[in-house]
Amino acid sequence: MNISKILLVSLAVLVLLFGCTSKQTGSVEEKTDTADEKTEPPESKAQENPNKNIENAVIGTPYKIKYLNTEYEVVLKEAKFASSNNEYFYKHYVVAFFEIKNIGEDTDFFSPDIYSEDEEREKISRTFAVGLEDDYSKTLSFIEQLNVGQKTSGWVAFEVPESLEKLDVFFEYSNPFINRQPQYIKYEITK
Repeated sequence: MNISKILLVSLAVLVLLFGCTSKQTGSVEEKTDTADEKTEPPESKAQENPNKNIENAVIGTPYKIKYLNTEYEVVLKEAKFASSNNEYFYKHYVVAFFEIKNIGEDTDFFSPDIYSEDEEREKISRTFAVGLEDDYSKTLSFIEQLNVGQKTSGWVAFEVPESLEKLDVFFEYSNPFINRQPQYIKYEITK
């Protein structure tokens, strides 16, 4: 009985170590749309070395990332500071609207870790925004199977102090079981 458990666990570890790493690239590049195919896209750190993190991502700019077996396009469409006006829940948030599209050749599950850090580098986990308008009710699903060409989108909220002036939002897309170093797109949100 114990030998079968040991064999099963050993097999699972081998599959994770060797089976999952064959297509893992974890790279990122900025996607630029050009009207003229002869025009070269502007140089960016992401295009120069696609295995580096993007530190100063631009809101509204699509970024192409490779996650496990396929490619995705990630766009932070909008981000802003918001406050609830509910008499029971008076809280302050930073809300960010992400859109993710499978632009690869495979259907796959996508589960990014989206979190933020304040000015003192303290990590702030995402939360549900209580008391905001219905405009912010569509939240981003964090574990979703996306078919080729399929999009998902929604809001991510972070509860913050009212006095906060700047927040860094991280869209981390690396697989922690395969990569020890996180790979992310970092956005700076200011009031």
